[in-house]
Amino acid sequence: MISPVHRRTMVCNDDIEQNRRYQMDLDIRAYAPTDLPALAKMLSSPAVFPNTTRQPYNSVEMIAPLFADLSHTHLVAYSGEDLVSTGSLLTNQNPRRKHSAELAITVAPEWQGKGIGSQMLALLLAQADNWLNLLRIELVVFADNQAGIALYKKYGFEVEGLRKADAFKNGEYCDSYMMARLSPSLGSS
Repeated sequence: MISPVHRRTMVCNDDIEQNRRYQMDLDIRAYAPTDLPALAKMLSSPAVFPNTTRQPYNSVEMIAPLFADLSHTHLVAYSGEDLVSTGSLLTNQNPRRKHSAELAITVAPEWQGKGIGSQMLALLLAQADNWLNLLRIELVVFADNQAGIALYKKYGFEVEGLRKADAFKNGEYCDSYMMARLSPSLGSS
């Protein structure tokens, strides 16, 4: 299990801009109800909600149910007092699919492109592989979210299908990809 607060100084090369380097102190920990106002603010950002299936202007009451199920893994990352990312593994409750979970990651707009999504994804996959015994992690990502798709592919996710006209955003229907990653313990498929 991830410790209550996971402090990590991160230095990473950004894949898009090889010469940029970031160093930041992040506090990554389990979600707590006191995080709800910051989460509502982040999920309501015009730079964030278009890449989710949430509607604009999320209130605390609207997002609280997303974090209420204690059988799921919810992490938050802070830099000082600023919420910079959240990540979740939503474990499947169907008895025949308990080996799988859905992944969701959000990074605050001013922190995007700095390796925080990669950091959050690495921690969630370590949790899935080493502590939750999950064999399959799946997600849905909008086809126009090139940064997200590149991040997921970097960590071994593969496109399994296309969902045409999957969601309505910015006044038009858009497609989504279904992506999944099988645990390295299974070997190549």
